[in-house]
Amino acid sequence: MKLYSTGLIGFIVAVASLVTCMEINQQFHDIYPQVYWVGQIVFCILFLVTTGIALVHWESKTCVTKFRFVLSIVIYMCMYAIAYTGSKYSFMLIFVIGVTEIYLTRKRFGLVKK
Repeated sequence: MKLYSTGLIGFIVAVASLVTCMEINQQFHDIYPQVYWVGQIVFCILFLVTTGIALVHWESKTCVTKFRFVLSIVIYMCMYAIAYTGSKYSFMLIFVIGVTEIYLTRKRFGLVKK
């Protein structure tokens, strides 16, 4: 659960989405497809492992429900999908969504000082 509450999972997904966005916009995936797909697989495995660890170590006494965690995962998937659109403003949109999600997650767990 600490992986989620500290925003580490959100950070990993935000970085993966931003890297994917840059690679697609710069046609890196066409020039070096092996490097691109190895990087995508590594990011996906890292995401799945951290998500699994967070779910296994979820504490029932926390104020944040598993539904909120699932909603965050949906947001992370949307960020990743935005990266694949190759839109002109997708990098900025992913950055804003990622930072906002990390901030709100940390705030829900009381890790943001006022």
